[in-house]
Amino acid sequence: MTIKRKRSPALNYNWEDSAEAAEPLPLSIEDLKILSEMRTRRVTIPIVLLDSLLPGQEILFSSSDPNFEEMIKYVLDSDSDEIGIIGFHPTTGEPLNRGVTAVVDKEKLTYGIASNSKRLIATSFKGVRCFEVVGKTWMDDTKSFYFSDVEIFDNRKELLSAELEEQVKELHDKIPRQIEKWIEWMMKTEQISPERLNRARTKLPDSPRERAIWVGSLMNPTGNAAPVCPEIRPAMLACRNDHDRLVLASAALQSSIDHLSGRQTFE
Repeated sequence: MTIKRKRSPALNYNWEDSAEAAEPLPLSIEDLKILSEMRTRRVTIPIVLLDSLLPGQEILFSSSDPNFEEMIKYVLDSDSDEIGIIGFHPTTGEPLNRGVTAVVDKEKLTYGIASNSKRLIATSFKGVRCFEVVGKTWMDDTKSFYFSDVEIFDNRKELLSAELEEQVKELHDKIPRQIEKWIEWMMKTEQISPERLNRARTKLPDSPRERAIWVGSLMNPTGNAAPVCPEIRPAMLACRNDHDRLVLASAALQSSIDHLSGRQTFE
């Protein structure tokens, strides 16, 4: 007996006609922006273990390590001029999984000879975009430096409840008063340099995220200025949203005020 098999309706489907009949999804400008950010959010970059930096902070660095020079050569020859800079956990000493990108600027590279007669490269790195390490790092083909997949989270959508949104507004408005009180006590105790004082009196950023990061940079600057809150940089990078960032910034200011004033309470 011969069994006649029926052809599946799916096999008779005209996919070409379907494609022509398909209509594009109506995407708003905001939708297109989100899709673009998602495509560029995850990147692969060389990783350097230095120190925790915040966006906008700049650090001077020099090395006679040939591995560092190999990394610089790679970046200058590649399509991207970004590297990732991460610091260490304040208590465990382990490398953190969050950091900032920095641009390798050919114009800022200085070559010389170190005290050990080895070739020296000096430059400066300025924090640009915040990222989180995704997965494990691996060595490049020359075994000179590490690569990692990272996810840029600067513009990642942060969902907050109405209650937390209200707290964000309150903290955003509270911080300028705390800064004024902090400046007052730093001057009374003669612990603030003219340069740092000028920075503290500049106009605060309007966005909650940038305002919190600005405070973090003020509390723990790069260079020779003494930090009054040495752990705020890695803590700020670990924050998941604007609420957490502003809570940290406000708490750091208050803690410094209390210490400088002998535990007087800020009103």
